[in-house]
Amino acid sequence: YDAFDSLVGLGLIEPAELGQWDAVIGLRNRIVHEYMNIDMELVMNIVSQKQYTFITDFLCKPITL
Repeated sequence: YDAFDSLVGLGLIEPAELGQWDAVIGLRNRIVHEYMNIDMELVMNIVSQKQYTFITDFLCKPITL
C-alpha cells in the first residue's frame, strides 16, 4: 500500500484510487496466504462486473516523471 501512496505523491495515480488499490492488495494477500478461505462469489463478482479494468488502464498508461 505504501508504494501506491508514493504514486499519489508523484501524481501518477489519483488519491481517490487508493481505496481500489487497497482492495486489490487485500485480495492478493488473501489469494496468496489464505487460499483455502477465498470467497469465490466475491471473485466472480469482480470478474463478471469487470471491476479490474482500472488495473489494466494503469498498466497501459505511459509513465512520465
